[in-house]
Amino acid sequence: RAVESRREPSRAVEGRRRPPRAGRCGTGSPPAAMALAVGEACECRVPEAGFEGAWYPGAVLEHLADGRVRVQHHELQEDDEVTPATETLPAPQVRAVPDRRHPPLATYDPQDKIEVAHEGGWWQGRVVSHEADGKMIVSLLVGTPMSFGDDERERVCPAPPPA
Repeated sequence: RAVESRREPSRAVEGRRRPPRAGRCGTGSPPAAMALAVGEACECRVPEAGFEGAWYPGAVLEHLADGRVRVQHHELQEDDEVTPATETLPAPQVRAVPDRRHPPLATYDPQDKIEVAHEGGWWQGRVVSHEADGKMIVSLLVGTPMSFGDDERERVCPAPPPA
């Protein structure tokens, strides 16, 4: 059965506006994406089903007053499949290109957070296991598990810390 609320709807105080949202909860600082210069390389989350956890390379085109960032993708195209796609994203969906290092696969432990170069972007996932043949099994946020040998270690890196 439905529970009826006894609270009065909140009323705005005349002449007052809500303060702008901070970049991260409790920090009071703007999102890191706002520190990127126009033209600077970045990575963008694609807000579409099937792309969960994927970061694609792009460049900052513009910072908007509402805290969003207009970007141009390097790997994704418009419907004509020629023109680089541009979109406007919330700042938390844009990050600086991380400094990626590629340690030997044997140094990863099961459940380590990683990113994998896949289909033109970097996809978030976790290490599942190491096989007897030296291959490492990883699971992305979407899709089927993948395996990598040490000769493919440039395609795997530790996940960067959250911004």
